[in-house]
Amino acid sequence: MLEVGRSSYFDFSLARVYFVLRMNDKSLGAFVRLGAVCMDKLNSEELRELIDGVRSDIQTEAEAVLSAMALRVGQIWKDLLPDEDCKVVDVRLGLTPSGELRQSHVLNSSGDAEADSNVRVAVESASPFFEVTEFYGGYFFRRYFENADLKIFSKY
Repeated sequence: MLEVGRSSYFDFSLARVYFVLRMNDKSLGAFVRLGAVCMDKLNSEELRELIDGVRSDIQTEAEAVLSAMALRVGQIWKDLLPDEDCKVVDVRLGLTPSGELRQSHVLNSSGDAEADSNVRVAVESASPFFEVTEFYGGYFFRRYFENADLKIFSKY
């Protein structure tokens, strides 16, 4: 590879990390191998900055996916509620890597047993959550989506 300068290599490395993470289900192993290659080109501070940047971006993407899932469930839930009051409930979803719902349960009640029951119906109606299948896979699925906690609002 022709190296134009340290920052060019750093920018290329960041792009390469994203490519590897998106294309390879064994992303952590690939990331470690890429880090080993970069070690002779980047000092430890630059490599740490690269890793922290990727970690932060992945977390931001995961939070966006979880928010979209919560919004979809909330839109279904509001139609199941008999009143117009705004309700809030925390739900944990157990998902498979294909986005299928394994289980769900209420973590923090809305204070209304019927509303809590209806949120589980809404979760089942919103399933499957295919967006999780596009999120890197492996370690990242387990970290963010295998047991996903959502805060659901009946009004947005």
